[in-house]
Amino acid sequence: MSFVVWAVSTIIGFIIVLLININGIYLGSGTISYTLGGEYLFFDVKIIDIIKSFIIVMLFSLCATLAPGISICKRNIVDALSNR
Repeated sequence: MSFVVWAVSTIIGFIIVLLININGIYLGSGTISYTLGGEYLFFDVKIIDIIKSFIIVMLFSLCATLAPGISICKRNIVDALSNR
């Protein structure tokens, strides 16, 4: 499930980056354009960004399953059989 959500969000991110990179984001002239190196801002997607986002989503998915598993491990067998 988390892989599907990651894949959909990655595709949406690619579409947004492609649409923004057609013209760029106009920053205007002045201090901000001098600081960032131009009047337009363009984005790029690197493979390492995709790998990092995949690792983060999978780590959060694994961490989400830890709490129920630990709570089951802490239960006593008698409590589990008596539904307490």
